[in-house]
Order: sequence, then structure tokens, then C-alpha cells
Amino acid sequence: TPGMIDMPVKSESMAGGRGYNFLEVVRWFAKRADLILLLFDPDRPGTTGESLDVLTRSMAGLDHKFVIILNKVDQLDSSVDFARAYGTLGWALSKVIPRKDIPQIYTMYNAGIDHGENGVRQHKLPLEAFRQKREEVVAEVLRAKARHWDNVITSTEDTLRQLEMVATVTGAVRQRVRRQASEVFSYGALGLGLPGLIVGNVLRTKWTGAKWVPTGYWTAFGFLAYGATCFLREYMRQFERLQVADLDNYFEEAYAWFFIHIDAEDLRGRWATVRPRAASILKAANSFGTLPMIESWEIRRIDECLEKDVWYLRLLAKLMRGSEA
Repeated sequence: TPGMIDMPVKSESMAGGRGYNFLEVVRWFAKRADLILLLFDPDRPGTTGESLDVLTRSMAGLDHKFVIILNKVDQLDSSVDFARAYGTLGWALSKVIPRKDIPQIYTMYNAGIDHGENGVRQHKLPLEAFRQKREEVVAEVLRAKARHWDNVITSTEDTLRQLEMVATVTGAVRQRVRRQASEVFSYGALGLGLPGLIVGNVLRTKWTGAKWVPTGYWTAFGFLAYGATCFLREYMRQFERLQVADLDNYFEEAYAWFFIHIDAEDLRGRWATVRPRAASILKAANSFGTLPMIESWEIRRIDECLEKDVWYLRLLAKLMRGSEA
């Protein structure tokens, strides 16, 4: 649990904090680790409070490193209690780990810790099976070094997939904003500029009255055009803010084919990680229309790397593991 490492300071001056950004520190370590053990007790198998923040924010996108453990199962008295604890943990993890299936949960305990009055506690659960699961966890820890390159490749693959998603969605937003801006300013020019020029030409060629009238007209027309331009620019700024709030619809439209033809629920999990980054990129731009255009061939190049290069890297990693063994 997060509190195992550094319990929050309970003081009024620090408002229950630690004096540093705990979530960022956890993520810094998690990104550099080859293996992450998540231990849960049977009496509190849910994910609440700080544990929820750590799983959803600090360890987002790092679930390929997880080894999830339901520990101390020898404290459970019956198979009903075991099923309840296991099910509760599986349900809680499904809310924080974006995967189509329930991740593997190792059920184990440390032998020789808890004893009854006569030195041996009677159990109705198959403790021998749990001892074997403990050996499997130990084996996973011992092969953490062998997992290093697999983790590097998986992280590279995740980064490429996230990059492809960011490029696709922000490109769609950019295209929509540029089209809207073109329509708005074109209609504004036609609705205000064309009639104004016609009236101005009439005054220049037909007007025989006081000379200050054409001058006054062009001055008023200039102020009106400036005000209309400011109004349209403010309208476009508001329109861009609405597009940031509507990013989910852009995502659904961009990947509609995948949701229709194949089971692509993993895309939604990836989008949950990517969405804040896409929103940050768009908010940092002065105008969405000024963002650099990402050509379709560049996105296809990312897909080609995912299909060919990543597969080749995994093959090399497998050969390296074989040579080390």
C-alpha cells in the first residue's frame, strides 16, 4: 500500500500532506521499475482513497508491470470468505485498470506466521495451492531482470500507440476548427464587406453632397469591420474551448470503424490515459488552426512500426533471453 512507504504527516501546517508530490514520486519509481507488486489484504480488498489515486494517476499505462497479489489468504475461514474477497478485489481492479479481462490475481500467504492455541491453525482452504502461488510470485520477482527488455518494448509500443491516437484526434480537431474559421470569416466578409464596398463605391461615384459624408462613412465602416473581426475571433476562441470539451466525440468518430468491426475496448482504456495529454496540447496552442499538420503518411508510418518493428524487437528480446538461459 502507498502508506507502507511514507505515511502522510498529520499536522495542520501541512494539511495532512507529505511536503512533496507523492503521486509524481510514485510514478517516477514505477516507470523505472521492471516489476510492480500490488499487495491487497483480504479484510480490505477494495481500492479507495490514496490507493485509488496511485493506481489511476501514478501507474496509468504501467499495468503490464503489475503482479497483483491477494495476500494473507490464510486469515480467511471459508471458501465463501475467499470468494467474497477475491470477487471484491476483481471488481475494484476493473474500475482502475482499463483492460477487457480481469488481470491475474495471485492468492498467497506466508507460512508460519499465524498459529492457533496448539501451534497449528486448522484451515478449510487448500493452503498447499496457495503455497505454490507464493512460489510463482517469487519466481516472477527473480526473473525481473529478464523482463527488463520486454518492459522497454512494451513501453515503446504504448508510447507509439498513444502518439498515434493523439495525432489522429488533434488532427481531426484542427481540421474542424480550420473549416469552421474559414466558413465564419468567409460569411462575415460576404455579409459585411461586400455590402460595405458597394455602398462606398456608390458614395464615391454618385454622391454630390457634403464631402465629409464619404469620409465619415469609411471611418464608421472601418470601426464596424474592426468590431466584427474582434467578435468573430472571440467566437472562434469559444468554439475552440467547446472542441476541447467535446474530445470524446472526436475520439468516437475517429475510431468508429474499430468499434463497429472488432472488439476494441482497449482503445477506450488508452484514450483515458491520452485524453489529458491531447487536451493539454490543444490548450497550449494559441489557436488550433496554427498547430502543425500531421500528414496521413506519418500516421501510417507509426502503424507500420507497431506491426513490424515492435514484433522484430520482441523477437530479439526472446532470443536474448534464450542466450542468457
